[in-house]
Amino acid sequence: MAKCRECETGTLKIMGTAGFNDLIEVECQNPECGEVYEVEPDGLGGGGLEFIDAIEQDMMNGDFDPDDYDF
Repeated sequence: MAKCRECETGTLKIMGTAGFNDLIEVECQNPECGEVYEVEPDGLGGGGLEFIDAIEQDMMNGDFDPDDYDF
């Protein structure tokens, strides 16, 4: 499970894509932090590019729910 780069303890929740849909926007779930930032797909390990594809597909279908993409 990926941890927040700011507080180093909070888990991250994927909020959607960012940039030119080549980045993933994440939010720290630590209530004392709550940092929102962008990560490159390779920052999520081997599945990063699959996350981008899945998020884009869900957004096009109107089915995007950030809760589906916790990691």
